[in-house]
Amino acid sequence: MTRELDTVAPLLDELPAGASVAVVTLLGSLCPITRGHVAAFEEARRQMRAGSGRLEPFQECIGFISLNGDT
Repeated sequence: MTRELDTVAPLLDELPAGASVAVVTLLGSLCPITRGHVAAFEEARRQMRAGSGRLEPFQECIGFISLNGDT
């Protein structure tokens, strides 16, 4: 997972110390990845940053995809 964190490090480095960051994951075959998958991440980010429902707003939201194995 180090490589994945390296890709978001510049974004996280810009945040103030103590900032809250939401992490959203999507597990599936995603074969192929669709606009709906991307829209789900975009909506999750929007809601997390806005503090939707009973959630406090997060300063940032990052997402990761975890693919099912071939078996």
